[in-house]
Amino acid sequence: MKEKVLNFIKLYFSIYFILYIFPFPLFGFPIIVDNFFIWFGQNILGLDFIKQTNTGSGDTVFDFVKLTFVLLLSFILTIIFLFTKSVVKEKVVSISIIYARYFLSCMLLSYGFAKFGDGQFGLPSLFRLDQSVGEMSPMGILWTFMGSSPAYSAFAGICQATAGFLLLFRRTSVLGALMAFGVMINIVVLNFCYDVPVKIFSTNLALIALFIIHNNWISILNFLLGKPSNISFVGFRFKKKWLQVTAKILIILYILILTVGMSMSRILNTEENVNEKFFAVYENEKKSTDSLALNKMIIDDGYAQIFYKNDTIVSWDFKFDEKENTLFFKAADSTKTDVKFHFKFIEDNQIEFSDSEKSLGKFSITKKEDFELFKRKFNWTNEYPYNR
Repeated sequence: MKEKVLNFIKLYFSIYFILYIFPFPLFGFPIIVDNFFIWFGQNILGLDFIKQTNTGSGDTVFDFVKLTFVLLLSFILTIIFLFTKSVVKEKVVSISIIYARYFLSCMLLSYGFAKFGDGQFGLPSLFRLDQSVGEMSPMGILWTFMGSSPAYSAFAGICQATAGFLLLFRRTSVLGALMAFGVMINIVVLNFCYDVPVKIFSTNLALIALFIIHNNWISILNFLLGKPSNISFVGFRFKKKWLQVTAKILIILYILILTVGMSMSRILNTEENVNEKFFAVYENEKKSTDSLALNKMIIDDGYAQIFYKNDTIVSWDFKFDEKENTLFFKAADSTKTDVKFHFKFIEDNQIEFSDSEKSLGKFSITKKEDFELFKRKFNWTNEYPYNR
């Protein structure tokens, strides 16, 4: 009885992961499939609000509806496959392990590469640095923590990419899956504890890592205890060696090209911003009772926010004319009027802004490197904890 239950679970997860990963290595389903998931959620699950939009969240109502459908379909297909021959069931499990292994490898490589440079996290923006900790969301705290240390982000990326690389090869796949599980379980806990909306996806990646090594648990335990162990590997073998080598090279090249394209596009498309000299937080030193007086301005990466005394915040696109010493702000809100400020540097850390009618005041300048988060460098010796 126990063996039948275990075989059912193994077959269920084999079918589930094939359905969950599909249509990898392609991206996304045709619109007709998305519409079916919406219909399923509305008519079968009785949900009113379901919408397929690319918001950056992987935990939308649509994603949970899709997950529910895949779980149910996997159960139905498992019942059907129970009546097939043992060789068919074993083939399904083998195909699922191989398919899941390459998918996990691709995801780990892409996320690993994305942690280098200004990829997944990047240094905290001036908007984030000017924000108080109490105003941050849990996810904002996590992103600031990771982004503030490029070295730590790179270390995390190396761990992910190494696990992904090991998964590409059959003989190192078990080691890669073990490493992948260690990496992913940490990410899963962070996603749940800091409310990062990638909980479904990260949990599935951790489960895939366990699934890849499920046949080798006893051997792994024996190895850790210093006992003889025999690791089994799952993979397809061509009769002719040149076909085997060619297939492996093509698969690895495709996955590497795919992952580099997924993770590095943002970094490769980054251009030098000529406005970078103006990236700073500007605070008005003039005390004014006028509710419409300019209180503070933050400019970072071609984008600006202007804060008035009455707490009104307006977002703008930002350009400057160095010859005319003018800053031009184009309102993101079409109902707002574009504005132009003239500027004059008084000191390195002070600037004066004015409009066409009058001076707006003298403003102190705080650049990114002036914040304590970036001023504080690594120290071998610390007589006291520097915990501010």
